[in-house]
Parts: sequence; structure tokens; C-alpha cells
Amino acid sequence: GDTLLRRIDCLASKPTPPLHVVGVDDWALRKGQQYGTLICDLERKCPVAILPTRSAEVLARWLILHPEIEIVSRDRGGEYAKGCAC
Repeated sequence: GDTLLRRIDCLASKPTPPLHVVGVDDWALRKGQQYGTLICDLERKCPVAILPTRSAEVLARWLILHPEIEIVSRDRGGEYAKGCAC
């Protein structure tokens, strides 16, 4: 878990090209207690964001801030489907 957070901190300081294809999945900060959403750039195969929850509203707000995204790959969970339908 710490390795992923260090990689994201490192990436945050570099300018990033526009996103077009992203993957969305949940991840556990504390298994069984606290979950968030991990967003990865599937073209460059690297993480781009960690959201504090796995709710549809938070994902929808993040996607609205990134209108250049054309494709979102997600699991079959209903919350992410609602968030992508914005």
C-alpha cells in the first residue's frame, strides 16, 4: 500500500498528458473497514488518482473535472456505473 501512495505522490509533481482511457476500481486502505477508488491511466499503465470513497457522487465529480476522458473501464459494481453515467 505504501508503495502505491509513494508512486502517486511522485507522479503528482510531474505534468501529465490528457487522459483518454481510465480504469476505475476500489481498493482497501484498511481491509473490511475503509475503501477508496483507484483511477489508473490505462494507456500509460499508471495510477492517476485515489478518491477517498467508492461512491458514485465522488467519481462523477472527478469525471466532470476531466472531460477529455473518452472510455472508462470498471468492474460490474453498480456504484461505478452510476458515477460514469454523469
